This record gives sequence, C-alpha cells and structure tokens, in this order.
Amino acid sequence: MDMDNMNADMGNMSTTMDNMRLDPASPIAIDRISELPEDVMNQRFVLKYCWSPEHLLLRNLPKLKTAFILGPRRVEIAEGVNIQELDCFTLDINTTLDLCLVSFDNLKKLRLSTVFTESNTQELIDNSPHLETLILSPCNTITMERFKISSQQLRDLQLDNLYHFGHVEIDAPNLEQFRSYINGGKLHNPCPSSIFVATTRPLEAQFCVNGNHRLTNQSFQDLRNYFQLFKYNVVCIDGFFDVNVSIVTQLKDDLVAPPLHLDRLELRYSSSLFDYASVLDYFLGIFRPTKISVTAIRQSSTEFTKFLLVKFLTRAENPVCCSNCRVKCWRHYLENVKIRSGYDFALKNSSSRSVKPYRDVVFTLKWTKYI
Repeated sequence: MDMDNMNADMGNMSTTMDNMRLDPASPIAIDRISELPEDVMNQRFVLKYCWSPEHLLLRNLPKLKTAFILGPRRVEIAEGVNIQELDCFTLDINTTLDLCLVSFDNLKKLRLSTVFTESNTQELIDNSPHLETLILSPCNTITMERFKISSQQLRDLQLDNLYHFGHVEIDAPNLEQFRSYINGGKLHNPCPSSIFVATTRPLEAQFCVNGNHRLTNQSFQDLRNYFQLFKYNVVCIDGFFDVNVSIVTQLKDDLVAPPLHLDRLELRYSSSLFDYASVLDYFLGIFRPTKISVTAIRQSSTEFTKFLLVKFLTRAENPVCCSNCRVKCWRHYLENVKIRSGYDFALKNSSSRSVKPYRDVVFTLKWTKYI
C-alpha cells in the first residue's frame, strides 16, 4: 500500500487509505475524509485530518473550484485544475508545507495555516493576478522577515500570529479590509518592525487579540507597541483582564502623541476580577473611539458592563479631576454618550441590573476637540 502519495484524477478517482475507496460519485463522510459533493468532483474537494499521505496530487479536474486540505506535507495542483479557492493546513508544525500550483490564473482566495516558506508564499502571491482574499497564519517555527504584497485585485487581507512578521509592506490600491490577529498569550513576543499599507479605497483596519488569555499590566504595555505600528480603526480585545492603576500611571507618564481616533472598540471579557477603572482609563487614554461594544461571556462576569453604564450615565458635566494637570484625561473631552443594548432598547439608569452575558452593550461617544 502506497501511503506517501495520493492521486485525485478525473479518469481514475480512487484512493487506497485504510482499505477505504474514495469514489467521487458517492459522497462519504468519515473521520479522515469528508464530502465530495454532487456529481464527479463538481465543485469542492475536502480532505480533513489525514495523517498518512504526505503527497496530495490533484489533476484533470476541470470542474473543481474549491479545495480544503488538512494533513499532507506536499500539495500539488497540476494540469487540468483551475481552482478558485484554496485552504491548506498541515498537522505537523515542524514541517514546511510544499505547495505547487501549475495555474494561478483563477485563484481568488488563498488561506495558509501552516509552516510555509517566505519564498514559496511570495511566489504564490506574485503569480496570482486575480487574488482577492489572502489569509496567512504562520506557525510557531517561522518568521517572515520581509513580507511584501503588490496586487491590483486584493481586497481582503488577514495576517494571523502577527508576531511572526517582520517588515510588512502592502501595495494594494483596491484593498478594503486589513485584519491583524494575535494570540493574547503571545503579546510578549516581538511585534513587527513596521507595517505599511498603500490603498486608494476607504480601509477597515482591524486589530484583534483573541484566545481569552490573562492580560496583565505587561500585556497592556505590549499592546501599545502594536497600536503605534499602524492606524487601526477597529480594535477587538478578548481576554481575562488582570490590570491595576499602575498601567494607567505609566501611560500618563509616557504619553506623547494625542489619542488615536477609533471607529469601534470591542471588549469581550470572562471575569469581573480586575480593576474596571484602570481598563477604562487605559483604552480611553490611547483611543478616542466613536463606539465601545462590551460583552460579558459568563453569567458571573457582567459587573464591568454595569460599571460602564453607571460611569457614563453619572459622569460629571465639568470634571475637576485634572484641574492642575497639563494633560487632561478623557473625562474632559467626552461631550455626550448614547447607550443601547443587544435587546434594541435604550438603557436607563436602573437597567444595569438586567445586563446579561453574550449580549453586547454599545456606547456611542461624542468627543469635543477642545476644552
């Protein structure tokens, strides 16, 4: 039995693997191979959790449009295949994916979540003139020191594990979305040296911290390095906050540039055991968000949302907290607040008792430029 090579061929579409026959005319769903839908390889090929074959070859499949491949270390898409969407994942984070495409002309979406080389990835991008969506998720063993994209058609770019990138340069005049993701447990890793994006369209640039990790004072200090790299207009933080007033004091001491405009700040939290005032002062010390969306993801952790409701609804019209300070805090610049919840009704002073988990509360903030 040859377990090192697997061939998907229009003329002879059978695969020997643990005595299973892969027949495109009969869709099957087992733990390792899932769905070859409709008639003979009409639209989609899916290979999941396949440990044994190291080499997957697809050829002479003119109707194939989409492929989801998880497992093989070498993926070869040869003649007779004009694929439009390709997702590739490897199971071994210590082995580099070898991806070869004969024709790139129709490729519109590419997602790589694996160990891949800088040169291989750059070649795929450079030879895909119609690429519209690119999602890259490098694994732990790789750093792309210099990542450069020049594309007329690219509209959606997502870079996961941002700490695996060095210098990022994007020249994409039609780019509309740029998303950066980072695992909250990896914030201490070096961030990219620079991020440059050139586009002629309005750009939604989103920075996300995910993974629901414990975010400490040091984590919030490291976050500032990412915020200073690029002018994001959406920031999403998902984590277990563990901060205190010292991070706010340090922020005031180090703050040189004025706070950045932000279209939306999204906070998801799973514990109420943190300093609410410090979290609020931290984010409003570096950002001036138009909207703040807050979501508790546990029944016992809605206290921060209630704190914000009370804080915004009972704020002083003319605060005196910074009377003797050269740099005023956010309270002096906040002109008005409108509040709504996920229930689509206006929240009143007493409604903080009804805050429920998994329902977002959105604060719309109006800032004044002068005081």
